[in-house]
Amino acid sequence: MAGNGETPPGAEDAPPTLSDKEGLLAPAYKNDTLPGSTPSPLLTPAPRAIAKPSHTANASEAESEILLIGTSNSGKSLLSHTMKWVSEHKESGLLEIPAFSVRTTIGLERESVHFNGTKFVAMEVGGPMQANWPSYYSKCVLVLFVVDMCDKDNLANSFVALLDCLRHSDVANKPVFVLLNKTDVQTRLSRAEIEDFFSISELQQQRKTPLKVREISALRSTGVLELLQDVQTELLRPATPSGQEEKVEGA
Repeated sequence: MAGNGETPPGAEDAPPTLSDKEGLLAPAYKNDTLPGSTPSPLLTPAPRAIAKPSHTANASEAESEILLIGTSNSGKSLLSHTMKWVSEHKESGLLEIPAFSVRTTIGLERESVHFNGTKFVAMEVGGPMQANWPSYYSKCVLVLFVVDMCDKDNLANSFVALLDCLRHSDVANKPVFVLLNKTDVQTRLSRAEIEDFFSISELQQQRKTPLKVREISALRSTGVLELLQDVQTELLRPATPSGQEEKVEGA
């Protein structure tokens, strides 16, 4: 009987809910340290002085800004360069970007992309600057959140960071793409495993604007052309009138 302190039959097999996961992970990870671990640089506040939203003098007012974020080493910088490369070489079919050195972004990087007549700026904010991400939410029209499919140890960090992003008031009415990067690596986690860990279905049900999941390889350009098409679709989508809910598309 459940009334005498015993666990109801089957309760121990029930999958954890989003609230269960957040309750277990968030306090520990937001304190930067788990028992027996070293402080995480991903959640350590970065100096405020190096990250202030600004529009450069040569930035075109016609170019929408999309925000590219994710924990360190997830592949944001390479993806930014790959989006530009694919947009410029889509007609030739040479979509795989040539090898070049990518350094970790500490501050802010901006990459102008012109795709099929649509102009936008990919604004990448480095993983070590996670504490400063909210400063840029109001500036962007959509968010690309990059997840490393191969980094099992950092998956909880990514999950908590995504939750914080989705629940910010400046992101609530903006489309968000969760990009599962490094599909070219055989030892990666599967999409199903990550979607289950992130409780994607539950998160989608909570939002009024699209939360979409895409698998990509920034290194091999796999899925990047389709991503650019998705971004263009969202940028050209008419604004939803105030008070009306936008139909949320699936992953």
